[in-house]
Amino acid sequence: MEICTVCGDHSTGRHYGANTCEGCKLFFKRSIKKRLYYSCRLAGCCPVSKRYRNSCQYCRMRKCLAVGMKREAVQQTRLQDYEKQRKRQKRQHQKGEIRKETDFASLSDFVFHLQAVEPYCSSRLEKETSSTSSNIKMNTSSKAHSSNGRPSSEKTREMAARLLFMTVHWAKKVKHFSELSHFDQVTLLRENWCKVFIINLAQWAMPQFELAPLVDDATEKIPNGHLDKVLKNMGKLNEIVFKLVQLRMDRAEFSLLKALALFNPDTEHLADTVQIQAIQNKTQNALEEYIRMYHHVPNRFGQTLLRLVALGSVESRIIEHVFFNELLGGASIYTLVDGILRTKDIHGNSE
Repeated sequence: MEICTVCGDHSTGRHYGANTCEGCKLFFKRSIKKRLYYSCRLAGCCPVSKRYRNSCQYCRMRKCLAVGMKREAVQQTRLQDYEKQRKRQKRQHQKGEIRKETDFASLSDFVFHLQAVEPYCSSRLEKETSSTSSNIKMNTSSKAHSSNGRPSSEKTREMAARLLFMTVHWAKKVKHFSELSHFDQVTLLRENWCKVFIINLAQWAMPQFELAPLVDDATEKIPNGHLDKVLKNMGKLNEIVFKLVQLRMDRAEFSLLKALALFNPDTEHLADTVQIQAIQNKTQNALEEYIRMYHHVPNRFGQTLLRLVALGSVESRIIEHVFFNELLGGASIYTLVDGILRTKDIHGNSE
């Protein structure tokens, strides 16, 4: 059995040019790597043995060099370790980049799909609501434009009806939505239609859409006990729409924000909460990545999410009453939403 040429302990092999024990190997390596310098109180005459090797680091280091341990061997090992680490990090980085590129490609496809649905909705809006528009005209008062050119409440309600139809038809064309059960589709739209409607209002109807005619009608028809609540909600709506417009979002951001509003896993009575949570996570990741790639505005992602939270402060019942009371004729908006969901496209398939 070989012994350590430095201290006489059992050797564990050849280290840095000499047969040494594990303790002397590590001592020499640490001293060279950290560039440590020692001094001796006895002028370099200390014994270096298994028993006394820790008594004087100066004499131990001198003995290491005397038996042939090489500083450059430690440095060479450091370079080799560094190169191995660098190659390992490079492989991990490449794997991460490939995974990131794959994830981003998937998110890009999702964003592209959501945007592709938008032209369908906007171009089809007139066609889908033509019969509804005539019904609105029959059911609403025939007020003309006021003397200052402001749109009448009739025209404002007609525009709102078109946006409501757009909201449901947009959801029907979103791939992840159409893959859900009909029960979850109805549940999500019943509980979140108002948020998507408000986003559509900011995206498609501003600045020509005016709340004033509807508020004027509301003051005439709503009992005084409920008027404060209605006016408060209309004030919130106006503020939210203004802040959404102020963000100057592009079509991709509007589409992703609507998807976040629609795919809300906290919606009550959902059958497949896990799937809807996964869709929302994917949508949020897509929005964050899109903003990072195409917008260089600090805190834009956070500001966008704050607008989403604010949408919940507007009561959907108030929006339903002010915007769609005459259209519905006393029926619930849920009935209208269910009806649009069940309509067939030109090929006879449910959209």
